[in-house]
Amino acid sequence: MKRPLRIALLTLAAAAGLLLAGAAVLVARFDGDDLARLLGEQLQRTHDRQLRVAGGLTLRLWPRLAVAGGAMSLSERGSGEVFAEVDALELAVELLPLLRRQVVVDRVVLQGLRATVTRRADGSTSVDDLLAPPAEGAGAVPPAAGGAPFTLALAGLQLRDATLVFDDRRAGRRWAPEALDLQTGPLAAGQPATLRLQARLRARQPQVDATLTLAGSLLAQPDAGRGLAAARVTSPKLSATVDGQLGGVAVRGSLATPLALDLAAGTLALSDLALDLSLPHPRGGPLALQARGDAGLALDTRTGALRLAGRLDDSGFEAQGRLHGAASPAFELALTLDRLDLDRYRPASAAPGAAGGTAAGLPDLSALRELDAAGQLAVRQLQVAGLQAADLQLRWRAHDGRLVLDPMTAALYEGRLAGRLSLTAEAVPRLALHQRLNGVAAGPLLKAALGRAAVEGRGDVELDLTARGAGADALKRSLAGSGRVALKDGLVRGVNVAQVLRQVGAVVGGRVAEHTGTGSAAESTDFSALSGSFSVAGGVLRNEDLAAQLPLLRLVGAGTLDLGAGRLDYRLRASVVETLQGQGGAELQALRGLTLPLHLSGPLDAVRYRVDLGALVEDRARQALRDKGRALEERAKQDLADQLKELLRK
Repeated sequence: MKRPLRIALLTLAAAAGLLLAGAAVLVARFDGDDLARLLGEQLQRTHDRQLRVAGGLTLRLWPRLAVAGGAMSLSERGSGEVFAEVDALELAVELLPLLRRQVVVDRVVLQGLRATVTRRADGSTSVDDLLAPPAEGAGAVPPAAGGAPFTLALAGLQLRDATLVFDDRRAGRRWAPEALDLQTGPLAAGQPATLRLQARLRARQPQVDATLTLAGSLLAQPDAGRGLAAARVTSPKLSATVDGQLGGVAVRGSLATPLALDLAAGTLALSDLALDLSLPHPRGGPLALQARGDAGLALDTRTGALRLAGRLDDSGFEAQGRLHGAASPAFELALTLDRLDLDRYRPASAAPGAAGGTAAGLPDLSALRELDAAGQLAVRQLQVAGLQAADLQLRWRAHDGRLVLDPMTAALYEGRLAGRLSLTAEAVPRLALHQRLNGVAAGPLLKAALGRAAVEGRGDVELDLTARGAGADALKRSLAGSGRVALKDGLVRGVNVAQVLRQVGAVVGGRVAEHTGTGSAAESTDFSALSGSFSVAGGVLRNEDLAAQLPLLRLVGAGTLDLGAGRLDYRLRASVVETLQGQGGAELQALRGLTLPLHLSGPLDAVRYRVDLGALVEDRARQALRDKGRALEERAKQDLADQLKELLRK
């Protein structure tokens, strides 16, 4: 072997031996208990916190120089109460930078961290002292004689199975991210650091149980005087994904945005926000929401603004929201939709009702109990429960478990709707409705709402109703209130009153005591005007002042309609006012001047009618006697006049 190579190998062996010897001396002289005591004294002096280490600290040389410890805890400032604790800690330090008087912590690993960060009523937090820079000289590492001071850098931080509790006593909320795993790149002031975080979020107000994942890079620029407590944190792009339950609704999606957090000013800004959510569709499958916009939040006052535009399912939308902090309402949202088909989102299990409509009742209102918000809604095309409307405009307010829509206006079946609606989340949900419809086409409206158009015509309807119950049947049975209707140029299906009276006229004078029959959905009674008021109690509609004008007849009546059972019990009094040839005039001529009692009863699709002919004959006889009496009276008057004239002539 050549001499230079031999010398190099001997030198290398000697250096290795020296390193091994130095390592042995280092391990032999390392006192973990003493190091733990020194760290505890430093924290007590600079932050008035107590450090407790179970079992001391140990030193490892392979695969890198590292200090490891078992369970340890750190107290709250000025208190013995535990602020944070870990099951295990490891700090890996690079060897070569030590020769340059630099402490480069290659990695910090915390296993089973449990910490509680409290925000007090005055806005201060339990970690303000840890984020602030140390007092001058308090935390410096003294240099060796004639040497430069040590510098510190962190090449990475790793948390495993951590639990961080955020107790916001000022806002009355508590967040507890669990099973938190965090991994970062090098951490140094003024240098961007990559991070990846995954945690399970659970809270009660609002109700949250979801897995959150964050990824991106952050740049922290501490304040020269206040340190990290007043830092500015920015990210060119921060991505987040969520999968779980938010407010009782299953949500899966992602959000990507640049971020700017100014802790000194207490502001958070999200610009060029891109949102992509997948919500559960009531009929099965996903319901897509894509939007772009921006948001801003003032952390101290809890005020902020949100602007979004995009698509929800098959409709475009624009939304603007404002957060008002402690003011009421806490949140405002103005939403504009191109179209909204609520029937599209009705669960597939909703069965058709007996009348051809739907048996669905009120939706789940439990979320109203925790909602404090207000706003506006505008929908260009709306469909709900079979009804179609256009240009819906309303203001809404949700507070103390009650949702109020007032005022509410829309174009509805050739007319206009105006009024208010309220829903109350009680043990038995309650609905209250006050609406006025002007110039509405009643036939298409009833066909869409009930599956049948028992009445047609155009006019005005006023409703003031309340109901209680979760299902359609319960709502019908509990319906109460009042209303009024005035229609023109329409018809009522189920029975042809004019035809019934023609049949009656044909048998008048016979020995028939009554005339009966059954109508059908194919029969109808035309009217030129129909009006009346009604009251509703227990789902039964009662009317006492019906008035209708038919081409040859006048009708007045009173009776009831059981809305739940769809049964009618009604008594009409019909009068013939004129007769025309070619329209059963001969039969109706026999009834002219009489009032006919007509009783309608039974289900709406098979109404039974009965005319009391005995009463009609008696009425006709009384009318004939009255006519004869008037004739005799006129004759007597004329005879008396003639006699007086003759007497005067003589």
